[in-house]
Amino acid sequence: MMSLSLSLAACGISNVSKSSSNSQTTKKSHSQYYFDGKTVNIHDVKIHIDKVKFYQASEYTGNKSLICFDYTITNKTDKDINAIDGWQSVFNAYQDNKNTEGKLEVGALPPDTSDQVLHDQDQTIKKNGTVKCRVAYELDSTSKPVVLKATQGVDGKFIGKKTYKLSKLIKNSQSNLSSERDQAASKTSSPTSASNIAQNAKHASNTSNGNNG
Repeated sequence: MMSLSLSLAACGISNVSKSSSNSQTTKKSHSQYYFDGKTVNIHDVKIHIDKVKFYQASEYTGNKSLICFDYTITNKTDKDINAIDGWQSVFNAYQDNKNTEGKLEVGALPPDTSDQVLHDQDQTIKKNGTVKCRVAYELDSTSKPVVLKATQGVDGKFIGKKTYKLSKLIKNSQSNLSSERDQAASKTSSPTSASNIAQNAKHASNTSNGNNG
């Protein structure tokens, strides 16, 4: 009887181990601490990635092409946490290369960053408080994908990753830029010309004089 029990127990352990191995990714995404590609949740903070954008190299970006993440961060504890430290304690971005891990450097924020983000980014977030922020990374290549890896705090356990194809982000960036140019051109052509303004003013003056007569 004892031999049979030990055999069943061993069988059960084997099955559990196999099941855990097959559903590792699923379990990570549904565990207490996770990164599902959009939201990361760990003990200290919860961060949701709102938008990802590509910025072409220019004098405004330090002549470096950038990938920029707009995010919302919530401080879940009484710890002294700000939006910058909260992000950097969880995320690192990488581009594969021949000789190293390809960890990307944090870059200067793009020129369209709001004053509110600049003001709030290094402010301590209260417990259960939420702040919108952004971070940019300098790209080593505009063709290789960017892999965003999440860990459970600095040097913590790996909890997930997300791969971003730059070709799609670049296409979206060019499309948005084209749309902005069209809107600007439309605004330039729509205002009343100086001659029309002068004619309207003259007409208004004549009308006023006629009423006075």
